[in-house]
Amino acid sequence: LQLFGQMKKSHVDAITCATLISACERGRRWEEALFFLRIMLRDGMQPTQVVHGVVIGACIKSQQLKEGLSLYHSMLHDKVTPHEITSSSLVVA
Repeated sequence: LQLFGQMKKSHVDAITCATLISACERGRRWEEALFFLRIMLRDGMQPTQVVHGVVIGACIKSQQLKEGLSLYHSMLHDKVTPHEITSSSLVVA
């Protein structure tokens, strides 16, 4: 994550952000995962349903269910179809 701060904006793409989001999810760093999702949206990238699901997963693993549900509802509002695993994860949580 420290490396991200040293990268030039021109080197940040959807793959970089998705990779960082995945690392945040594994490390239970939900705030950073949301940060990178917001960067993607700000810079006009279109996060996939998988990327959204990973951020929601980071929220759930960090016991931030409210944040996860909020993102889930944002997905629905933005017409991003949630993956079945994402929906199931929220039901179980």
